[in-house]
Amino acid sequence: MAEGELVRDHDDDIRARIVGSSSGMARIGPCVPSHCHFALTCGPDHADLVWGAPDPRGTTMTELHVVATIPAKPGSEETVRALLTTLAAATREEEGCLAYDLFESGAAPGTFVTLERWRAQADLDAHLTTPHIAEAMTASADHLGGDIAIHPLSPVA
Repeated sequence: MAEGELVRDHDDDIRARIVGSSSGMARIGPCVPSHCHFALTCGPDHADLVWGAPDPRGTTMTELHVVATIPAKPGSEETVRALLTTLAAATREEEGCLAYDLFESGAAPGTFVTLERWRAQADLDAHLTTPHIAEAMTASADHLGGDIAIHPLSPVA
């Protein structure tokens, strides 16, 4: 196994890549595409996989967490809810989107919150240029009660 080599499952789907090796063991990086989050140590044949978490939060180092708040104009909550529900479904299908969950604030009804996890910054950047983002922004323009705030997060503990 060589660095950069892809690891495939029984259906020949790509599941990981070799990110380094030492003493006859290989370190396996995140899934490709990244549908799960783990680090592996693998022997010369792929039969003896040993699972281990890459960091205490169970996330990979390149993973990006984002929170966005979207305030609806009073009386436009249903319109914004419907637009965001459609946007969330389309976003979950994007390459690099690990999670995209939509909530409404219990403390500020009409304020919607997305909790997002992206494989990397490049995936979030690509998301922001998709047709479904452009459509949602255009359709919601007259229904927003303020600015959309996007908060990329940095791990603390």
